[in-house]
Amino acid sequence: AALMSLLEPGDKVLTVNSGMYGQVLTDLTRIVGAQPVELKVEEGKGVDVSIIRHHLELDPGIKMVALAYADTSQGSLNPVPEIGKMMKDFPDTLLMVDAVSALAAMELRLDDWRIDICCTSPQKCVNAPQGLAIVFVSNRAWDVIKARNVPINSLCMDLTVWKEYHDGVRAASTTGQWQDISTVTTKSIHGPSPSYSLVYGLKASLEAILIEGLENVYRRHTAASKAIRAALRALGLGVKADEEVAAPMATTIVFPGPVDWTSFSSKMLVEHGIAIAGGFRIGNMG
Repeated sequence: AALMSLLEPGDKVLTVNSGMYGQVLTDLTRIVGAQPVELKVEEGKGVDVSIIRHHLELDPGIKMVALAYADTSQGSLNPVPEIGKMMKDFPDTLLMVDAVSALAAMELRLDDWRIDICCTSPQKCVNAPQGLAIVFVSNRAWDVIKARNVPINSLCMDLTVWKEYHDGVRAASTTGQWQDISTVTTKSIHGPSPSYSLVYGLKASLEAILIEGLENVYRRHTAASKAIRAALRALGLGVKADEEVAAPMATTIVFPGPVDWTSFSSKMLVEHGIAIAGGFRIGNMG
């Protein structure tokens, strides 16, 4: 929805492929009709900020930089705070961040880091039910959407439809009157119908995070991931991500030889109560 709403056919996007989820951003850019300029990062590493700068200086036509803050397929982080600081030198280029697993595991400062659009979800470190998408859109990004030459070729993936819905909800909460959506949009007279029970579950999880305290939540994820990495190394196993870019919510294990994935994961779950994801990743989320 973010890419479809912001990008027009032929727009160039510098996509940082630091693992599976960076690859997803590259694929989605192509799917919506834009042109990815893929920057591949060595496994277990974070992207070099100077390389992003070099690409932007080389090609002023790049409309957006898109990357994952934490790519859990590698268990590694990209330096989003430093990238955001650098992007202030390129005011006409948008910055999109996938923070699906980063939210509530580590600091995420959208305005201070000059993030224009940030996509995340509740079921990872927020510890809420699965089934919602959370999208932050800066005022600058809304201006880009409004200035489009080509209409957004979607209904449910059009962020302006959701904005109109949310604006109506906010107005109704103040005035007690629901605004007829047909008066504010020409696209559809029927607005979205989000799941109230999922939103209520998200609200409860966010309240629990605030009660524990953000710094305590970040500290808990960091401590747990450090303990996991130390234990793996003590067992003679490897960790894919370099320690300085290791993600605080997921660790990818490196084994010395081939492993029977089905047998191994079943044994870990049944005998030890530990679920391990494909690619031998241990998550400590929520």
